[in-house]
Amino acid sequence: FMCLLDSVIMGSLADKRLCERLGEGIGAGDLRSGEKILHLIRHGQGSHNLDAIMQNSPCVCATSGRAYCCYNKHEHVDARLTDLGREQASSLSERGLVPELILVSPLTRTLQTATLAFPENKIPMVVKEDIREVLGLHECDRRGKISEVRKNFHYPTFGEELDEEDLRFKSYYPELEPHEHVWKRGTSILDWIAERPEKELALVTHSGFLRRFIVGSVACYDDDLKRPWKTGEARSVVVTFD
Repeated sequence: FMCLLDSVIMGSLADKRLCERLGEGIGAGDLRSGEKILHLIRHGQGSHNLDAIMQNSPCVCATSGRAYCCYNKHEHVDARLTDLGREQASSLSERGLVPELILVSPLTRTLQTATLAFPENKIPMVVKEDIREVLGLHECDRRGKISEVRKNFHYPTFGEELDEEDLRFKSYYPELEPHEHVWKRGTSILDWIAERPEKELALVTHSGFLRRFIVGSVACYDDDLKRPWKTGEARSVVVTFD
């Protein structure tokens, strides 16, 4: 899968911002002009992830149809963290990450992860649609109404650009959002970050988005960064914006 994505974008990396793994012991004070640190975090284990493990079958939409895919069960709509997922999220608070700003997907499992990973509510946290999971195919990636989500998460800032209904998901349903659209979302969030004063940020997001972001939204030559994220995993990178 990753080799296929790589082949699609070969030749276009020169137009993208360079992304490299953050070196050991490097902090915001060590950055060169135009560089920023991004902590790329996948949410902790969700109920849909556990179901896929139990069935030893993550997605069968292509072979058996959507109705037979565990990610499309009604109980996994806007999936929540499992007990293990909450433990994974809480353990992120021990990593010593010190972002100046946290961006978080509006799905419940990412919001749960962000609030458990950064529990003291001292760091500004902004909900951004552009970093949510790949849209359209799986019910676990359909979010609830923003008014309902807000009731459970009081600390993050929900911007006015967030639609009450999940119009983005509906615009692709029941098809999978094309890779190019996800890459464009990744580029859009980087453009937004480029205009921000912060030098160190965290993005709490999803595996599908992260894999496409690394391959298609930035110029990354580190094969290890292209491997799939585990639930509750954080990787720190430096992105050059100038």
